[in-house]
Amino acid sequence: MNHQRQYDMLIAKAQSRDIVEGYVEQHHIVPRSLNGSDNSSNLVALTAREHFIAHMLLAKIYGGTQWLAITRMKGKQLRYINARLYAIAKRKHAEALRGKPLTAAHKSKIGAANAGKSRSDITKAKIGAALRGKVHTSQALANMRAARCSRPHTIDAKEKIGAASRARIRKPHTAEAKAKMSFTMRCKSLNKLIDSVFAVPA
Repeated sequence: MNHQRQYDMLIAKAQSRDIVEGYVEQHHIVPRSLNGSDNSSNLVALTAREHFIAHMLLAKIYGGTQWLAITRMKGKQLRYINARLYAIAKRKHAEALRGKPLTAAHKSKIGAANAGKSRSDITKAKIGAALRGKVHTSQALANMRAARCSRPHTIDAKEKIGAASRARIRKPHTAEAKAKMSFTMRCKSLNKLIDSVFAVPA
């Protein structure tokens, strides 16, 4: 069997399809152990079964350290497992975790793994599709506000905010905006006059 050809076909198939429904895993086309990058061009979304097969093919092609990924997929006890069993186990594990709050240790691991990484366009599209039409609860909104208030801005963020503010100040108002502001001011003046006429004497 030509393992390289099989691997190339698997990757090409994954890259050409639309967003995968259900559980997926991110795969480095050129493994990091072979100097593969974390760029979006080197990443592809695979089902659990495809991911297992991809690493089996890489191990057959390159040998050596590529077998380490297989041992990690099989777990510490290194019991017999194939692509089908791996896919079932990963799906069941994902279903078991769904809805459970993350532990502090898990959150710190996710934060460390994502530090300095930028999301690919595919990932952004998936997140957008998942959030589209989703209404945040009042508790979730309160949590987000608290997180924003307690998080200090970085120097880079402060510079961006300052640049945006300066751009707004220098930007001339359109005729429509001026008309709206003038109307608002007239309404305020009228309201003050009405309040003064009907004010109850102390």
